[in-house]
Amino acid sequence: MAKETPKALEAFERYWAMGPTRSLEKLAENDIAQNLTESSPGSQLRVLKDWSAGHAWQDRLKERVSEDAEINREHNRERADKHGQRLLTAIEVDCTRLLKRLQESPGELLADDASALERLTKLYYQLAGQPLADRHELTGKGGGPVEHEHKHDHLSTEDLAAIAGASTGGDSAEGGGSSED
Repeated sequence: MAKETPKALEAFERYWAMGPTRSLEKLAENDIAQNLTESSPGSQLRVLKDWSAGHAWQDRLKERVSEDAEINREHNRERADKHGQRLLTAIEVDCTRLLKRLQESPGELLADDASALERLTKLYYQLAGQPLADRHELTGKGGGPVEHEHKHDHLSTEDLAAIAGASTGGDSAEGGGSSED
């Protein structure tokens, strides 16, 4: 189809403005009710369907929905970052006040205050995006588990039996245990 006409573009914008309950049928009815066309309902619907198909309205709607969603996600990330910064500041103030109180106390530490400081410290580092501790994971070949061969082929069967007997605290087959009669 040819380049989208201003009338078709205006119709698309009205279609977009209808929100998630939009339909070409409803748009045709609205256009007639608002005297935006002199066409009959059936003929207006056919025109809208032609414009929709010819100018990829459904694809454009999906694109706009995606763009709007990304804008909303970015807005929410910014809000969360700002809120996180305000929380970090409040936690810093509370921790400073609590530490000062603890330093000024005559040697007594209340468990509730220490646990509150611990919780605030953990929350502070979490909000700051800093780990409380470094975590390292070891993996084997291809990211799988670490493989280790246990070679005991240098031990004789008797040595293995003696080790097994010693680890269970039992007597070996040769005797060696004491018995009291």
